[in-house]
Amino acid sequence: MDRTPDDLLRLLAERTADVYWTTNDRGILTYVAPQVVVLTGRQPNELIGAPLQALVCEEDFDEAASLQRAIMERRTTCTVAYRLKRTVGEPVWVEATVHAVHSPERALTGFVGSWHDITERRRIEVAFEHQAYHDSLTSLPNRRLFEDRLTIALAQARRLRAQLALLYIDVDRLSRINDTLGHNTGDEVLRTIGRRLSSGVRASDTLARLGGDEFVLVASNLRHVEDTVRIAQLLQHKINQPLTTSKQELFITTSIGIAVFPQDGGEVGSLLASADAATRACKRLGGNGWYLHNSSVNERAMQRLAVEMELHRAVERSEFLVRYQPILGVAQQQITAVEALVRWQHPTRGELLPVSFLEVAEETGLIIGMGEQVIQSACAQARAWLNEGWESTSISVNLSARQFEHPKMLELIDHAVLRHRVPPSVLQIEITEGTALRDLPRSIEVFGELRKRGVRVSIDDFGIGYSSLGYLKELPVNALKIDRTFLTGIPQGRNAAIVAAVIAMGHALGLEVIAEGVELPEQMEFLREHACDVCQGYLFSKPTTAEEIMRMRRG
Repeated sequence: MDRTPDDLLRLLAERTADVYWTTNDRGILTYVAPQVVVLTGRQPNELIGAPLQALVCEEDFDEAASLQRAIMERRTTCTVAYRLKRTVGEPVWVEATVHAVHSPERALTGFVGSWHDITERRRIEVAFEHQAYHDSLTSLPNRRLFEDRLTIALAQARRLRAQLALLYIDVDRLSRINDTLGHNTGDEVLRTIGRRLSSGVRASDTLARLGGDEFVLVASNLRHVEDTVRIAQLLQHKINQPLTTSKQELFITTSIGIAVFPQDGGEVGSLLASADAATRACKRLGGNGWYLHNSSVNERAMQRLAVEMELHRAVERSEFLVRYQPILGVAQQQITAVEALVRWQHPTRGELLPVSFLEVAEETGLIIGMGEQVIQSACAQARAWLNEGWESTSISVNLSARQFEHPKMLELIDHAVLRHRVPPSVLQIEITEGTALRDLPRSIEVFGELRKRGVRVSIDDFGIGYSSLGYLKELPVNALKIDRTFLTGIPQGRNAAIVAAVIAMGHALGLEVIAEGVELPEQMEFLREHACDVCQGYLFSKPTTAEEIMRMRRG
């Protein structure tokens, strides 16, 4: 029986290892060679009539589409690699060769192509690529990949005007381990250190092994240079755990040198040199520690670390106390409420203002324990004042962003109110604009829960953040507090118009308006003329003791 040219071509297609196929001009499969079942697990009759694109992995759609565009533009054969889905198992890598088919009139009628299985070739290529860019002992990025990533990280830090730290980690006395226990044990130590370091870094950071006993870490998006100290301490804590090898238990230490972009170097080479110099300085001091290249930053980091350690003890020992600043009605100038302000009764430095410790407390999370003590103290004092007959007492308590976002914040308030047997209405919680708007739906929900309990809610520092009528209408709050910066210069200047507008706006929304930072009689007169509700400031009193508040109230 004679075969047609089409029959012969089909026979040839079915006798080769490659999978041949054809589609119409819309990419719908019109023929697929039987070998497709080996590649994909699907029979040809399952695929004919389906879009060829349906077989391609979603991640490779762009590759397949670019191939088709190239063929149509160049009217020639093109080749590209992509993955095909399988009914079972991992996708298969293929090299697709495609040619456009045209009618005698040059109109596109379809495509003819083939798939050549390159899965094993890709596996070998990936393995070679991994070897080229990774350390063979630890599988961490090697110097080549590290320098590439550091270059990218530095470019991003320049663009964002952000800080970046390079930590140069040197294993102490590794040569002694190699000499006494052998290089196999030394290699085992390095692999373990690599794993431990990897478990202590963020996904966005780059950890690499430069060779020998040297590792490096690129830490991006730092808020404070001192944050690098916490990173170094975390890494050392992980490394310092006992390490059991096949021969004995070892205790490993490291010397970590820290260099920070931009102050310690603006390029890969200079930053590495600074970090290396800091590591050598650390080793001269005995090792098993960290050292910042910049001496002034080193001193600041030590001071910040000391504050953090002392704060831990302060929370455990309840060293915080509360001072109260009176809040007066503008019209009658009588005390209607107080604001609770935290102080730290330091065992050697005396009473410390929040500026010296609040930022560290917020960043470390110690603000939660400290804030709970303030709320408990405020409720205890409210109970004492109620017992003395001050029935209209109200105490404002500030919550930081971390406190407000704490999942047990409402529970902490409920516990304090119940423990000290005070009506929830004695509390007014103050939240800054920025905190309220970080997650507006949640703020609306939490403010609503506070209002249900009878707790009043106030927006603090109004005017220095977003100051939007839209969000004020959404938030279920009782009051807004004009930031002290706007009282500067009034009754003259632009601030006077701003304060007058805020008072009018607050009243239009049915909110009580509080002015803080009142220091001059003329400021007080301006607030009275514009019907501000209540105010506070040094004109009346600095934050003081509860006993002094009662004396002031009694006149």
